[in-house]
Amino acid sequence: MPSLNIYKDLYKGTIGQAHKTDSDKIMDVTWWNDINSRVAYLYDFYHDDYKTQLDDLHPENDSKKVPIDIKFLQNSMQSYASDAVTFHLQLRPGQQCNVDYYDEFFKTRYNTTFPVGLYVDIQDEQGKYNKWLIVDKANYNVTQFPTFEILRCDYILQYIVEQTKYQIAGVLRSQNSYNSGIWTDDKTTSTEDQQKFAVPLNRDTEKIYYDQRFIIDSKVLTEPRTWRVSKINRISPTGIVRATLAQDEFNEHRDYIELDNSGDIIGMWASYYDTNTPLVDFDEEQPQVDWNVRITYSGVKPEIKIGGSYKTFTAKLYDGETEIPITDPGTWEFFIGTDDASSLVTTIDDGSGVIKVKFNGDLSYIGKVLTIKYTSYNDISADIEVDIRRL
Repeated sequence: MPSLNIYKDLYKGTIGQAHKTDSDKIMDVTWWNDINSRVAYLYDFYHDDYKTQLDDLHPENDSKKVPIDIKFLQNSMQSYASDAVTFHLQLRPGQQCNVDYYDEFFKTRYNTTFPVGLYVDIQDEQGKYNKWLIVDKANYNVTQFPTFEILRCDYILQYIVEQTKYQIAGVLRSQNSYNSGIWTDDKTTSTEDQQKFAVPLNRDTEKIYYDQRFIIDSKVLTEPRTWRVSKINRISPTGIVRATLAQDEFNEHRDYIELDNSGDIIGMWASYYDTNTPLVDFDEEQPQVDWNVRITYSGVKPEIKIGGSYKTFTAKLYDGETEIPITDPGTWEFFIGTDDASSLVTTIDDGSGVIKVKFNGDLSYIGKVLTIKYTSYNDISADIEVDIRRL
């Protein structure tokens, strides 16, 4: 019979750790035997080309969405008197973050746990992909097979902040209020009802503020339901904005129902007329932050000598004017005109945005320009033109 020391030598730990390792291997090998296993697709608000589409998506043809293996698990049943059914998403054992911008835009910024805060397209039983939101880790005490709570996106929130019209896929939930919907005191009678919504936390949803007004209703023309934010929660869980809404009154002098040429509703904008400043639509190509890359060089001039020693070039990543440390390697490219010149250089790349370059071309390249291009891991790029000189 094997001794305890044999197990320790084999697994470099306790027998319990050995069992955990075995369980992980068994689950990984048998992953596709489970009817709940499927391929899903992860992305954030800024990598979504179909921001106002919730159902019948085609992520398999979308290069911005990142495929990932999951198990899609039903966690509760639904009844008419209770809130909507909840589901869980389980990742494969050992699955690491495979969304290259997640650490920077979510983990570092908001202290989130991958993949909370991302949208995920999941295939239903009819083979159609629908949009879900990953809202929390289901059990922070479970470390071996962790699962995450996901909710089906069921509404496109439309709102105005700083004269800009935003639309974002979110999740609506009812709020138990234990009243008839009307509150009467000694002097006034007012509506008393509540709703809640959840959307991903990002640089734009950060702008949702206390007492902000929303129109949330079916697309009706007669006095649609208007709401105002009575509570905002951005830390439990991190990566998600959860807002509680108290019912307000629709005001035709403040609120605007936008119609198309056929008379169908395409926009429901609360507080549309609160300012005389013209409103603009959110720019679909708007970058999440003002990232930029700058390349510096050693020496006095941007030049490199044929057969000379190495010249050092340093790429620095900035958010506006604030330098951001480069923790993941980017890529360097070399061109003369439009031709690839990588075969003409020898490089030493330390993976932190610093590269040493030696030019190996012959004298026929004297007077030409070597273009050195750096692209960061989050696809921000810059280039520098370097004169080619003789030694």
